[in-house]
Amino acid sequence: MSLSSSIRPPVPVPPSRGWVISDVGRETYDLIRRDLDAGGQLLRSSFDDGRMAFDRPASGELLLEGITWETYDQLVRALEEHRLRLTYDKGRLSIVSPSPRHDKVKHLVGSFVGILAVELRIPISSFGSTTWRHEGLDKGLEPDECFYVQSETLVRGRDDIDLAAGDPPPDLAVEVEVTTSSVPRHPIYAALGVRELWLIRDDRIRAFRLDGGEYLPIEYSIAFPMLRPSDLEPFLEMRRSTDETTLRLRFGEWARKLVR
Repeated sequence: MSLSSSIRPPVPVPPSRGWVISDVGRETYDLIRRDLDAGGQLLRSSFDDGRMAFDRPASGELLLEGITWETYDQLVRALEEHRLRLTYDKGRLSIVSPSPRHDKVKHLVGSFVGILAVELRIPISSFGSTTWRHEGLDKGLEPDECFYVQSETLVRGRDDIDLAAGDPPPDLAVEVEVTTSSVPRHPIYAALGVRELWLIRDDRIRAFRLDGGEYLPIEYSIAFPMLRPSDLEPFLEMRRSTDETTLRLRFGEWARKLVR
């Protein structure tokens, strides 16, 4: 019996204010429904012309239980061009649509790291919100921003990094916490081996280093040893009264003083 024939026929998607995922193929829909039914998660859904709707409020988080790696992998590929953040840990899948505030802060911090690297003459390789996953660990996520710094030479010029094949994880990940995921993200970063993590909530930045599988707080960055990540906080607050061009120029001036 084929997978498609073992799943009940999809119901057309009615007009809805609930969670809707676009560009989902019939095969992906069948995989999701198979996993939800097998796991006993009573979550109503409908499907029509590549749009899968869930009976959940459109705001916040969509949490799916009992999702196999096969289904997660299929969803990652299907939603590659979307802004959704997928957090996967051993069958639990959280899907979140980032808010404008979230994206504003993430892009600013990413630009600050880039300016720092230039002013401090530290080679980096930026991978933004790339999906990092490892089938052997049954985990995966998209950081808000991530960078190779200490390991930059190992990935220089490469676009096809594969953690499962032994490639190194990013050295620094940035996590903007506007909402809290039902699937904890810190243990996933730790399992993947990301050595430094910056957590940003309410314009406050806390930095952590990976030690023995756990994240311990640090004052100074590992990737940028002369920097206290908390020193970026005033520049984040300035975004409310300053245009981004001026903000970046002022940050560059500050970074040059840091070098001196």
